[in-house]
This record gives sequence, C-alpha cells and structure tokens, in this order.
Amino acid sequence: MDDLLLETFTSEAYKKKYRLNTPLEFKEAFDTISKKQTGKFFTLLCSNNKKTYFRLGLVVPKKQIPLAVDRNKIKREIREFFRCFIKNDMSFNKKFDVIVLVKSPAKLLTPKQINEELEIQWNKLKNKQS
Repeated sequence: MDDLLLETFTSEAYKKKYRLNTPLEFKEAFDTISKKQTGKFFTLLCSNNKKTYFRLGLVVPKKQIPLAVDRNKIKREIREFFRCFIKNDMSFNKKFDVIVLVKSPAKLLTPKQINEELEIQWNKLKNKQS
C-alpha cells in the first residue's frame, strides 16, 4: 500500500528527464536559440531539440536573488507552472527546450503573480512560434 501512495505523489512530479540538467545540455540549448520572449521578470528562450518531448531549464542567478530560499521558491513555482500548463496545452509541438532566465524583480512576486506573468510570457512566445 505504501508503494501505491508513493507512486501517487511522485507520478505528477516534474521529472528530471524533462529538465535541462548538465552544462552540456544548457550549452546546446543556448547555442540553438530560435525564439526569445523578454518581460520585466523573466526571459524565455526557446530552442529546438532532438528529443520527442519538451525540456525546461532554469537560470536563477545568485547575484540577482541572493537568498537560496527565494531562489528555490521561484524555481518550484516555475516548474509547477510548466508541469500544469504545458500538459494542458496541446497546441505546441513539444520537441523543444525552454530556458527561463529570472530577473531580480521576480523575488518580489507572489506565487500567483509568478504564474500570471509566466502565462503572459508563454502566450506571447506561443504566438511567435505559430
């Protein structure tokens, strides 16, 4: 019974396979940027990949957001947004990488505001992709 309970909680997690993890993966994504969407709090960079699925990379500079607690909260909110939003958005061909660059004013946002800002930026990026 514990295995079933554990599987229920982890099945909706943002799996590592859907993340950019290594410096080499980030370098490949940065080298092949095809679309860019800049806002006040975030910059979204989109590049094609050879995978059959979408991947997310997060860049939250220590210089911009000095406290690790704040950086981790922002990263969790961004991952949760993409986990929920991308899964429900079937209008995209999901063979690309998105890198989210976080700017320093983002530390002042509430989780709801982070989601709203990401949704605005994502929709603008999606319109550029079409």
